[in-house]
Amino acid sequence: MGYVTIKDIALSVGISVGAVSQIMHNKGRFSEATKKQVFQIADELGYIPDERARSMRMLDRHKIVGILTPDLRNPYFAELISKMEEDLNGLNISSLIGTSSESSKKQKMFLANLLGQRIDGALIIPQGNNAKDFNLLIQSGLPFVFVDRRISKLSKVPAVLSDPRPGLSDALKHLAKCGHQKVAFISHRCLESETVNAREHAFVELSSKMNKGRYSVINACRKHSYEELYAQLVKKNISAVICAYSPDAIELIRVIHQNGMLVGDKMSLISFDSIPVFEQMSPSVAVIDQQIGKIAKAGVAMMYKLITGEHLEENIVYVPTVYCARESVGLYQ
Repeated sequence: MGYVTIKDIALSVGISVGAVSQIMHNKGRFSEATKKQVFQIADELGYIPDERARSMRMLDRHKIVGILTPDLRNPYFAELISKMEEDLNGLNISSLIGTSSESSKKQKMFLANLLGQRIDGALIIPQGNNAKDFNLLIQSGLPFVFVDRRISKLSKVPAVLSDPRPGLSDALKHLAKCGHQKVAFISHRCLESETVNAREHAFVELSSKMNKGRYSVINACRKHSYEELYAQLVKKNISAVICAYSPDAIELIRVIHQNGMLVGDKMSLISFDSIPVFEQMSPSVAVIDQQIGKIAKAGVAMMYKLITGEHLEENIVYVPTVYCARESVGLYQ
């Protein structure tokens, strides 16, 4: 009689060979009942792990992690991906990078393609808030971590997120100190991003503790032009804006300049996302910095623990934002 293999266990339990392998190596997400059944059948059949083969696999096969970003053209995501890739390389892990282009259809396509690759896990910046897009990934048992954004219905999936409150609180205090009477928060609900929406909620929460009459929320949406958005701000006598989404800030700065002004004069501006272009602009743009390096490092560390079978002390890690004052915030005129 030959040695019992994981294929024999898989046939007895009625699950895939891959699923048995992941359970044996403490990977994936399976019910306790399934895990118990696998180990019970393995014991009954007299399965003996081939440690020599396992050692050879660990030595021979380079680990690979898939990375999904919503938009590689967005400088913030480009830098975040670069930081994660750098940290993965430091652990001798390669990466496969794809983009959803803020499209649910493309997101599902890339996730399906990932499962066809020989990868060990995935770092995902999700598009939208549709949990169904991730059904196939969850069913496969592949370890994955949400970075920067998450899907609210998938609360059990490990995630690394930024906390918008610390940086936003300091930004509001700075605007008040500069004498700004009316401040608008430019949200972007069309993205259906839980992270971007959380910034709006934080603004409403923090500003409600100050003078309510001075603060308002305006939604930037694809069906409206930035010229219309700027006209709305002028009509409301807004003297300062905080943008939840950096591409909106860039477009709004363009319109302000087209109207013969510089940010920081009659209209001050602060944006989330500390991207290089904001520091290079003249005037330089004040930002609420998510600390990309820390987010990337925490996401990769969490991913590494999952693929090596280590215990996660925390399922969600929050990185505090930091406000960086620059020339785009001036005194109220």
